[in-house]
Amino acid sequence: MRRVAFVATLMLPAVAAAAPLTPKDFARGVEVFADDATPVHTLTLPLELYRGVTRTDLGDVRVFNKDEEPVPHAIRSLARADAERPAALVLPIFPLRGPPGARFDDLSLHVRRSDSGTIISFDAGGTLAPDATVQAYLIDASAAARPLRRLILDWAAPQAGFLARVSLEATEDLAHWRSVEPNASVAHLDYRGHSLDRRSIDLTDVRAKYLRLRWSSLEAPFVLEKVEADLVPTAGEPQRESLALDGQADSTAPGTYVFDLGGPIPVDRLEVELPQNNTLVRAEVQSAGAAEGPWKRRFAGELYRVTYEGEELTSGPIHVRPNTDRWWRLVVEEKGGGLGKGLPVLHTAWLPQQLLFVARGEGPFLLAFGSYAAGPDSFDAQSLVALVPGQKVETLDVQTASLGAARELGGAEALTPPPPPTPWKVWLLWGLLVGGVLLLGWMTVRLVRQLNAAGDGEGGASDAG
Repeated sequence: MRRVAFVATLMLPAVAAAAPLTPKDFARGVEVFADDATPVHTLTLPLELYRGVTRTDLGDVRVFNKDEEPVPHAIRSLARADAERPAALVLPIFPLRGPPGARFDDLSLHVRRSDSGTIISFDAGGTLAPDATVQAYLIDASAAARPLRRLILDWAAPQAGFLARVSLEATEDLAHWRSVEPNASVAHLDYRGHSLDRRSIDLTDVRAKYLRLRWSSLEAPFVLEKVEADLVPTAGEPQRESLALDGQADSTAPGTYVFDLGGPIPVDRLEVELPQNNTLVRAEVQSAGAAEGPWKRRFAGELYRVTYEGEELTSGPIHVRPNTDRWWRLVVEEKGGGLGKGLPVLHTAWLPQQLLFVARGEGPFLLAFGSYAAGPDSFDAQSLVALVPGQKVETLDVQTASLGAARELGGAEALTPPPPPTPWKVWLLWGLLVGGVLLLGWMTVRLVRQLNAAGDGEGGASDAG
């Protein structure tokens, strides 16, 4: 019986490890309300989940039903493969000439177009006055198969530099125009040994055959040489989530500012808000999975916040490859005083991830997260949806379930691994070794005593003789 009890005691850790997970094995949870008529439910992962998990692969996430049974789930990005950005399209451009201050609607245009609508030649009607200059540019966008999201201008800039306000109008017939961007800023400046360029004009998914680029000044600020257009992806992206982080100065490294996301958020877009106006610096943005590094460079270039002729220009968004590094830092060259007073703010954005789960059992369901004991246990999204006949990932709604209030489940204990179990094999081995040494010593002492006793007996017999 003692041997059976000893073996059972040794098996207890293995039995405990094989026990199924329960909500108490997770630090926190959020109640999930779902419609029973839908077999597969979807929801967008909340920020609190990212900041509560212990694994970058979100392996410590589970969905439980009312009876605390785990149900099949999967996690996928909402960025679909067919939503990739098409290649930039080069658009033909034509200068519109006239006397300074001429009304654009009064310009007489002679245009010849192909059957597809593309302009093949263009000239202003009549004889141009000697003082006629470029007053605007006509941009032919008829070859764009999808709406325009952004224009990128390429110019021959004046040597002195410029900052100009431009407007953009659209038309289908070159006769009736509508405004699509009334007040955009473009610039080419030299400042404190740095070169500052702003060449892009963001649009709100504009669809038009022709565009007209104008400026507020009497003289053309640049000679336009090329225009490229970024087109809207074939499938629209979901709305990004965002988070602003205050920087903390690193006392051990001048010019270094650290930002903590709080969890493995899949960031793919950044914007640095500089603390003081008229600041232009060269800097790097780096990221790491741990506070001590190692650090990987995500961006290197110039960041600026400059006021020129009453117009404030700031650095635009920084696109980075999606990654789940929790820690970010800004490393600024101290040349020219660095950032001066104040601390930068890092604006982060990411495409949300979607959780899918099968409504097996009764609700309400529980989304649990944060556990040292849980490992990856999710399905591939396609495999999970295949469990339900007639369902396809492509046709799933973005969100069919709603989240309630978060609450504590296992708390901090669920995040902290228990002390390592007693290494019973090592102790058993040492016990056997020590026992063997003691047994050998006891046998040695006993043998010595027997030999001594035998020697005493032989000596006594000789004396008696």
